[in-house]
Amino acid sequence: MTILLTRLILPLTLMLPLMLGGCEMPDIPFLSKKEPPQQAMPVPPVTVYEIRHKDVPWPAEYQGQTQGSLSADVRSRIEGIIEKRLYKEGEKDEQGKSSVRA
Repeated sequence: MTILLTRLILPLTLMLPLMLGGCEMPDIPFLSKKEPPQQAMPVPPVTVYEIRHKDVPWPAEYQGQTQGSLSADVRSRIEGIIEKRLYKEGEKDEQGKSSVRA
């Protein structure tokens, strides 16, 4: 009995699912290879915006701090009250020329 069990019945029992798995049987749903029809997913709610073309002002006001690349200390070498400035801002200074009138 053990020889019959190990040589004939046990291999057939193990091979049976493989043989039935290759067959299409539409009557038996779990043996059929056809997939059941899938249900359609519901449509998710969306928000729709209308786009309009128009000019929008761009506020360009920023705070900042600047610093010059060169700096010079200006010290007076005269005594008295300065009455008039004889130069313009940013103008080159020449040697011997008066810059102020005291």
